[in-house]
Amino acid sequence: MYISAKKIADNFFEEYYDLLCHIVNAEAGYLNYSSVEHLYTQEEIEEMKSMERCKVARIMELRVKHPAFKYYTIRDVVYAPGQYSPVTSGSINNPPNEQTCIDMENFLRGRVDTGLPENVVYQALFTQGSGVYEHSPSGHYFCYY
Repeated sequence: MYISAKKIADNFFEEYYDLLCHIVNAEAGYLNYSSVEHLYTQEEIEEMKSMERCKVARIMELRVKHPAFKYYTIRDVVYAPGQYSPVTSGSINNPPNEQTCIDMENFLRGRVDTGLPENVVYQALFTQGSGVYEHSPSGHYFCYY
């Protein structure tokens, strides 16, 4: 059973790792936390940035699960018309930075719990949906359906 579960997890990882590295890097690879630099150590800020990148990825997973969306895979979410501007602009094709890749590996391997409720399915630099769950120092809003 362990070997079977590990194979499924490895296949899932391989299928989505590269895509998540690229889209998350384009959406949140270079977060600006200058507004809170005086409140936290550099290490704490880097941890917050890593968590934010993982939350961006988690939103994509939650959209696959949410009954209001007709997405079956993370790929469907990323490439849905009008959903992610990096797809339209082409910036999704830029090489992801090393930290984003590390964050996506940790996320996909289940090492990160973002704490996002299942009805938080929007992430953008503006509000949407029925309300704001969290507003990050970088400017991202994580919003309820």
